Amino acid sequence: MKRAILLISAAVLTAVAGSAQAGAKTHLISPRAALGLHSSAVPQRKQGMVGTWLATYTINGNPVAQTFAQWSKGGTTLQQNNMAPGEGNFIEGNWGGNGSAITSSYIGWGYDNDEVSGYFTKVEQVTLNGDSYSGTFELKIYDLDGNLLADHSGDVSGTRVSF
Repeated sequence: MKRAILLISAAVLTAVAGSAQAGAKTHLISPRAALGLHSSAVPQRKQGMVGTWLATYTINGNPVAQTFAQWSKGGTTLQQNNMAPGEGNFIEGNWGGNGSAITSSYIGWGYDNDEVSGYFTKVEQVTLNGDSYSGTFELKIYDLDGNLLADHSGDVSGTRVSF
């Protein structure tokens, strides 16, 4: 269990440290590229947060992960990030808001050698501005007994993906 938590924390911290090094490359999809995904399909204009987004997470200004996020009109949300499945790359949650101020809460499983070793939670508070949003997040990692093992926070920005 501790190995999985250390791997997740190390991945986040390595990404932060690695991107700070000269010449370090972070493999991210550009928001402009995401807007053009499936550009041959007829786009359906969505209102508010409902739809699919590409979100980028940063800690101290350094990108650490990206997520495809699906926000449903019923208040549920799903995310799949660009980490390996064994690191817990899928989370589900709920969202709500008042106008352009949106809050979402997520939960997902953590793994160690393909066995469930704990879980993690994430809370985001963002402001919607048309086809983009920005705000903050806090990620907490727990063992199966509910003991807090790690706590990371940073910034998030999202761009609507057109289909």
